[in-house]
Amino acid sequence: MALTDAEFFTVLLDAWKTTTRAAESYWEPKRHGDTFSVYAVGRDDSRTLVAVGLSEADAEWLCGVHGCMPEVVRRLRQAVDEADRLDRERDEREQLIADLSRQLDVKGAS
Repeated sequence: MALTDAEFFTVLLDAWKTTTRAAESYWEPKRHGDTFSVYAVGRDDSRTLVAVGLSEADAEWLCGVHGCMPEVVRRLRQAVDEADRLDRERDEREQLIADLSRQLDVKGAS
């Protein structure tokens, strides 16, 4: 069974919340020789190792996506809400047009 957009966004955010120290840290790449590691860095500068052996591009991408996930989900939810609102407004306008058209038909038949 396919997920709705809202359900999919909830799954994404719930998965993000289970990542290492998601709620109280940011992820930072750190060079170690030819590869990079990723650390979850807390407000008190404490560090928890998340990943090792990454390329610079992979480490940067992983940290960037991890850092923006809550904002991305928030914006996606806003976009879905706005699309739903616009759909409702369009439906209301179409109903109004249909009602006015029926009224004109009735008056024209009289």
